[in-house]
Amino acid sequence: GAVLRLGLDNCACLSDQLKLLLSSQAVIGRPLVRDSVRDRVCEIMVAHGEDIDCLENEFDECHGTVPIALGMPPIARALTWCRGLCERAKQPITAFQRLGCEFQREEAGLRMVKAFAVFEGKMVDFERKALNRFRRNLESPQAIESLNVPVLARLRSSGHHTTSLDGLITLNLHPKSQALFCDAKRLGTLGFQLPPLAERTVWLDFNICFNHNVIGQIVRRSNEIQSRLLPVQKPFVAAELEKLFGVLSVAMEDEDCPEKKNYLSWNSPQEDIYQFHQKVKKSFASLQSTLSMVHQNVSSIDQLMLSLDKTVLYRHWPKPQKIKEASLRLEDFISMCRKRIMTQVAEMESHLEGLRANSAPGRQHDWR
Repeated sequence: GAVLRLGLDNCACLSDQLKLLLSSQAVIGRPLVRDSVRDRVCEIMVAHGEDIDCLENEFDECHGTVPIALGMPPIARALTWCRGLCERAKQPITAFQRLGCEFQREEAGLRMVKAFAVFEGKMVDFERKALNRFRRNLESPQAIESLNVPVLARLRSSGHHTTSLDGLITLNLHPKSQALFCDAKRLGTLGFQLPPLAERTVWLDFNICFNHNVIGQIVRRSNEIQSRLLPVQKPFVAAELEKLFGVLSVAMEDEDCPEKKNYLSWNSPQEDIYQFHQKVKKSFASLQSTLSMVHQNVSSIDQLMLSLDKTVLYRHWPKPQKIKEASLRLEDFISMCRKRIMTQVAEMESHLEGLRANSAPGRQHDWR
C-alpha cells in the first residue's frame, strides 16, 4: 500500500494516476491495500469531477461556435467535437468501473458519477438536436432541388472564355448537396444511425454517399483514359469513345436539348446507379481493349522503323537490296495493320449504329 501511495504521489497527471491504479488492479482489491490508498483515490475522483465540470463549462460556452476543424461541414464538425468531449469525460468513469472496487460508493465517487451523468445528458440532447437539424436540411425543398440534377457534367476551363475541355467530365455537385454529402459521410464514419423516414428512406440510409463514391470512380477512370490518349490513337478509338459518351449521356445534361428530364440524378435509386456503373464498366473494358490493340500495332511499327533506321545510320549496312527488302516488309506490315484496325473500326461503327437505333425516341428508358 505504501508503494502504491508513493507512486500515486509521483504521477505527473491524472491520466498517469488512472493507469497506475489499473495496473495495480490485482492487489488493490485487498482490504489492507484498499484502505491505505482510499484517501488518495478520493482525491483523484474529486479532481476528475472538477475536470468534468470544466468540460461542461466549455461545452456551454462553445457549443454554438465549435472551435475545431473549420474545413468540416457544420453538423459533422459539431458532433465530432461533442464526441471528443464526451469520450474525455468518460475515461475516469470507465477506469473505476474496470477497477471493480468500492471507491465509486464514496462521496467523491458519487459526485463524479453525478457530474458525468449531467454532462452526458447534455451531450445526448445536443446530438439529437444536431441529427434533427440534419434531417430537416435533408428534406428541405432546396436540398431536394439540389439533388435532382444530373450526376455528371463536362469539365470546363476557367477564365474569361469558359470552354468545354475535350472529353473530360466532372461531378455535377450543387454546393448545398456537396455539404449534405460531406455531412452524411462523416456521420456514417462516426457511427450514427439515423431513423428512417418513409418519404426519404434512401437518403437516410446514406445512399447518397454510395452514389457519390460510385460516380466519383467513373469520373476518375474516364478522365485518366482521356488524359493518356495520344493524338495518333484517337482516330482508331473514336467509335469506342462515342459509345462511352453515349452511355455517360444518360447522366449528363444535353446542351442541345435542355428540356431533357430523364437523366440520372443524385436522387435516383441506388439500383439505377449500380446498373449505370455496370454499363460504364463494360464500355471502359471495351475501350481499354481497343487501346491495347492500337498501342501494340503502333509499337510494332515503331520498332520496325527503329530497326530500319539503325540499319542505315548506325550499322552502315551498304546493301541497297537488303534496305529495299526491309522497306517492303515495313510497308506490308503497315498495310496489314491498317486493314486490321479499319476492319475493327468498321465493326464498332456498325455496332454503334445498332445502339443508336435502339436508343431512338420512344425506346428511351426513364432513368429517374
